[in-house]
Amino acid sequence: MMIDRCTEGFMRKKIAAVLAIGALGGIGCESKKAANFSILPDANVYAQDGVYEPRKIDILWVIDNSNSMKTSQENLANNFQSFIEKFQSLKFDYHIAVAATDSWRTLYDPKSPNHSLLRDGDDSTAHSGQFVIDKNTVDIVGTFIKNAELGVLGTKGSAGTYIPAGDERAFSSMKATLENPANSAFRRQDAYLAIIIVSDEDDFSREGLYSSTNPSTYDNPKLESVQSYVDFLNSYTGRTSPDAPSNYSVSTITVEDDICRDTLDSDGFARYPGARYMQFANATGGHIGSLCTPFNDTLASISDSIVNYTSVFPLTRVPIVETIKIHINGILIPNNDTNGWTYRASDNSIWFHGDSTPPSGASIRIDFDPVGIKM
Repeated sequence: MMIDRCTEGFMRKKIAAVLAIGALGGIGCESKKAANFSILPDANVYAQDGVYEPRKIDILWVIDNSNSMKTSQENLANNFQSFIEKFQSLKFDYHIAVAATDSWRTLYDPKSPNHSLLRDGDDSTAHSGQFVIDKNTVDIVGTFIKNAELGVLGTKGSAGTYIPAGDERAFSSMKATLENPANSAFRRQDAYLAIIIVSDEDDFSREGLYSSTNPSTYDNPKLESVQSYVDFLNSYTGRTSPDAPSNYSVSTITVEDDICRDTLDSDGFARYPGARYMQFANATGGHIGSLCTPFNDTLASISDSIVNYTSVFPLTRVPIVETIKIHINGILIPNNDTNGWTYRASDNSIWFHGDSTPPSGASIRIDFDPVGIKM
């Protein structure tokens, strides 16, 4: 907008902004050259021909298939609808796949090359034949139920190598699965990556096979740190620095404390609180759920957290936060971190939450006064 500051500058509503430009630019009323700038409210309209397309999401479930997990596998499968319904209603473009906590065996057992392949069920529970579930899958819930019921791991691997049922290594299993070229149909580089670990015993990812000198214990010197797997996911998803926006999260459903462990142990199996799983979730902004709370509530909470992380809108200008007004399909949305929007200064973006998450096809308008003047 062209403005003759000598005749109009002090008549504008936002006098302070004009004075600031004059002071910084050193332009006096004697100047015969007008400045090009705008002090009018700016706006970002997030619509593509009036249609909003939700972000892609790749969701990898890493499920414990040890002897004590049969009931938890069934609970997960039977309550999966609570997880998927929001993605369906918002018409997200998702990939969903399943790995087991013994997928790491591929790394140390050359006769078990298939353990890091995505799973489509188990011989004892039936196979779905579909390793990657997407929005076009005919029976999404039924397919996931088959894929997630992995059966239970015996005491020996396919080559006869001793693999104790309690030697859960979800972290290295996740890595082995993601790095296996045979699973390439799952991962899309422009999609948000959500890892969900379900286990009733903590992670003991480390070098080598189980032995008396390489046991599943916290004091094992070969135990790989949680941070090493945070670093792996940063590299895998292309996150260049800790300050850069993350394109992934790790959530978990595990044994949160000794009370939960004692409750579950009543069936005769021994469990272990998932301290490392919870540390991983906290480090990546994921959700922590308990095996001792209703699965439908936990799964709904995890899906909400993933939707929140993928409902992010960058702004082209830095706003004065108090002036932001957001409308979805013409309806004013409140500034609220439960069912509304929040502003994140670190990457100059709007985050939507809860019932205010835009549906597919929504028209979104974000109006605000900018902090600076656009020259």
